[in-house]
Amino acid sequence: MDFEIQRLATSLDEMSPTGRATIFGLCARVLAPLVVEVERRYAGVWSFRDYAPALEVIETFALDAGPAGDRGELRASLAASVPNGHDLDGPWSTNVQAAIICADAGLAAASVDAQPESIWIEYALEPLTSSVQARDIALVRRLGYTAWLYRLPQDPAVAAALNFIQQCCRRILSGGPLTRREFTALVSEGNVLLPVRVD
Repeated sequence: MDFEIQRLATSLDEMSPTGRATIFGLCARVLAPLVVEVERRYAGVWSFRDYAPALEVIETFALDAGPAGDRGELRASLAASVPNGHDLDGPWSTNVQAAIICADAGLAAASVDAQPESIWIEYALEPLTSSVQARDIALVRRLGYTAWLYRLPQDPAVAAALNFIQQCCRRILSGGPLTRREFTALVSEGNVLLPVRVD
C-alpha cells in the first residue's frame, strides 16, 4: 500500500498549488457526509462549523481562480475541532480526522505561506481502508497485518479508490483547472472513497 500512496504523492508533487487544492478539496468534499454523520449522531457534543467554510475557501481558490491568502486562523480553528480516539470512538474519530486533514491540506495549498505535504493524500483513503480492515478482521488475524496490508491494493474497493484519485491527478496534470461542473461530477464519482459496509 505504501507504494500506491507514494505514487499518488508523486503526482501531487508535480502539481501547482491550484492542482493540489483541487485534489485535497475534492477529497474533503467527498468525505463531508462523514463529518455530517458525526454531527448528527452526536448532536450538541460535536460540531465542525469551520468545515463547510473551509471547503468554500478551497473551491474558490481551486475552481474560480481566487487568490491565495492567509488561511492560518481558519486552519487553526479547524484543527482545534479534530476529535481524538479518547474523545470519540472509531470509526467516527478516524473518519472526521481524515476529512479535516484533507480540508486542512486544501487550505494549505490555497495559502500564501504554506503548502501541504503530498503524502497527506493517504488520509483521503483512511476511512475506506479502516472499514476494509474491520470487514476483513478474520483475514487480518489469519494472515497477519503486514501480509494483509500488502494485499490491500488488490481489494476491489481500495483499487477503485486508488484509481479514482490517480485519474483525477492525471486529469489535472494534463488538462489544467477543473470547472465547477467537472468538480461536482467528480464528487459524485468520488463515493468510492467512502467506507465499505461492515456487518
